[in-house]
Amino acid sequence: MYPPVRIALKSAIVYVAFSLVAGCVLAEMTLHPGRTHPNQSRITELYARYSAKLDPVSIRAADGVELRAWYSVPVHENGRAVILLHGIGDNRAGVAGYGSEFLAHGYRVLLPDSRAHGESGGELATYGWRESDDIHRWVLWLYDHGATCVNGLGESMGAALLLESLAALKTELDELDEGLKQAEEREPGIPHRAKVLRLNRRLAQRIVDAHREWLKEVEAEL
Repeated sequence: MYPPVRIALKSAIVYVAFSLVAGCVLAEMTLHPGRTHPNQSRITELYARYSAKLDPVSIRAADGVELRAWYSVPVHENGRAVILLHGIGDNRAGVAGYGSEFLAHGYRVLLPDSRAHGESGGELATYGWRESDDIHRWVLWLYDHGATCVNGLGESMGAALLLESLAALKTELDELDEGLKQAEEREPGIPHRAKVLRLNRRLAQRIVDAHREWLKEVEAEL
């Protein structure tokens, strides 16, 4: 084998090996971004200016993972709430600063740790595959606790997850509509169950409408 060919072959082998190793390392870092723990005392002091406590809360995800968050309600609240979503490798404290502005305007503030981040459970960050449903569960939790309208604000990965959750919710609404139509055609005893499903759909549609109204308000202020 000629020396130039041998050199080219060795170079190709080294390049392929390096690419494989680098790919594995990057994949590991992406799926397991590492955990940083939120500093609750600092945020508690920040929110105390608005006479708002920082209460730890948690819910269970669809796969059983425990998701943790802080929940804060100002003394003079307007019934609206906002969910603040942090970026990759960060935790809820990373977006808590935005919360002070919302508290000043009477909003309730929910600060969750995304799965595989902060103090939430989960081994893998799935970038919307499971996080979309996690966000839906937090939004429903807010409505269950008296919120009249739920808005969302995300930073970096948090913004992407928020948009992904809205897209997933629209798909779920369309599938539910189609399922209701087919069920009512097939089974004579379906009307009662369909009514229950429609109530759930109405709540989901309320979430979508609330986000649209909030976006209109933001655009009007820009």
